[in-house]
Amino acid sequence: MNIETEDQFHDFVQNKLEFPYYYGRNADAFWDCITDIFDEISFHILNYDKQSSFVKRQIDVYIYMMFLYQEKRKGRFSIHVYFD
Repeated sequence: MNIETEDQFHDFVQNKLEFPYYYGRNADAFWDCITDIFDEISFHILNYDKQSSFVKRQIDVYIYMMFLYQEKRKGRFSIHVYFD
């Protein structure tokens, strides 16, 4: 999927991660969902370097939040960002 807007990002995340219907589609709601729903998960972001600068700016906040959660979960939650 080619994500070009923040709305597309939230559509993708809500669908792929099976966030609840009431997902608020913002950074606070994202944090609530990953910390409330996931105990163990591996999250992969592919071709990060091929995304537009707009998309990178939008998702960098969420990537940072996932790294913070990874630290909190001590290895039971992992994020991997791949460059092609």
